Amino acid sequence: MITLVMCDFCALNPSQRSGLLDKFKSILKPNGVIALDVYTSTRFEKQTEDVVLARNAMNGFWSAQDYWCIQSSSLYRPELVTLDKYVIYEAEREWTVYNWLQHFTLDMLRSELEQHGLEIQATYSDLRGRPWADGDEMAVVIGLK
Repeated sequence: MITLVMCDFCALNPSQRSGLLDKFKSILKPNGVIALDVYTSTRFEKQTEDVVLARNAMNGFWSAQDYWCIQSSSLYRPELVTLDKYVIYEAEREWTVYNWLQHFTLDMLRSELEQHGLEIQATYSDLRGRPWADGDEMAVVIGLK
């Protein structure tokens, strides 16, 4: 069994996802499976575009030093992609973090997997195996086609 958790598949761009799926397929045993979770189009529809300025944002997540953070959120509707951009300013330095996240419909995920000879064998609400219900995340078990 190959696992990829915390919706990490969503943080990869299409080329990276393709490479990862090729790698997974190459090491997957004949009856082996891949279990992963992804963000859904339902979650995407709840996202908003905004800009926030905060001192020591996210409870000091970005630095042990005092800092300011400008967070901007953008939506790319046709692709179901969100971008959270964080610009962090400390007294002596500044840096930017880009957090891109792909969201999926079941059909989008199926199509992407089929290109690699993989198919969804089961769909759940989460990786604990709760029965599928439309929500922010979806977990799938994938096998060879």
